[in-house]
Amino acid sequence: ESSGMIDILAPREVGERHSSRFEGVDPGGARDELSAGSRLKGIDVTTYAYSLARALETMAQRAGHPPDARRWRLVRERVATALRSRMWDAGVEMFSDVDPSSGGRTGVKSAHAFYPYATDIAEAHHVPGLERHLLDPAEFWTPFPVPVIALDDPFFSAYGEWKGQRRSQPWNGRVWASVNSSVMDALAYAAIAHAPVLREEAALLLQRFVRMMFHDGDLGRPNAYEHYNPQRGQASVYRGLDDVQRSWVADHIISYVMGIRPHDGGITVDPFPFGLERAEITRVRARGRALEVRIAGSRVLVTVDGATRETSLGEPIESPDSAP
Repeated sequence: ESSGMIDILAPREVGERHSSRFEGVDPGGARDELSAGSRLKGIDVTTYAYSLARALETMAQRAGHPPDARRWRLVRERVATALRSRMWDAGVEMFSDVDPSSGGRTGVKSAHAFYPYATDIAEAHHVPGLERHLLDPAEFWTPFPVPVIALDDPFFSAYGEWKGQRRSQPWNGRVWASVNSSVMDALAYAAIAHAPVLREEAALLLQRFVRMMFHDGDLGRPNAYEHYNPQRGQASVYRGLDDVQRSWVADHIISYVMGIRPHDGGITVDPFPFGLERAEITRVRARGRALEVRIAGSRVLVTVDGATRETSLGEPIESPDSAP
């Protein structure tokens, strides 16, 4: 209907069963079937659509196809307008899914609501909403963040229980690594683009994220389970699946711990404040350049194509693309 919002037909389509998001539009409905018709206009899939349209627009421009570039620009603009108007609740200061039947926002406080902050959809006036909800210990800022549903949701369970029964893949309060990765990028982008004060919170989120993926914090016992307890950091051992890495933790370490972030014009090296005594990464190839980054306390040494420069945490180094 050209609303700019993308429909999820059923929970199974996005792999999210036992979720408050869908209970709000279909109480007690079937969880396993791909039923026909609109079920939920999702904030996550709509944000994906925006990013995809933007990428296709850029690719069309580079390929020399102006009509295609214009087509994808119009799609991108329509989706952005829907996200900022239909899916943003100014009173609550939070993005929300939309009920396709009523056209109104569901009001379910899901971690997916933070996805737009990883893009330029979210603007400076949206950032207080990110701080208000994501950083609230009574909602999402748990000892091991981020639960997929806020703690004050009526269906929330840290132990994977849905309506009194523990489930194999619950989406009503557990920490899922894939969602965490998107939220990490959202918080980091907001810190870079709008609110530098959030850099410390972004660093704390990633530290807790990584620690969660080691049994009892033991460096000799790493794991990669499907989901975790947001209060205790315990993995879903009962599932028996210790090889499910649907996330991009390594990319976060490169991008934010070591601070290497390539972009259209070159490379920015700008580590976040993790409070590490020492860290280093070598033999990195990015945009035609060879990089090494070494961190010692607040000192940062950046070597690009053999030339070393020194800076401090919070003072980025920019390196343009290498000559063709």
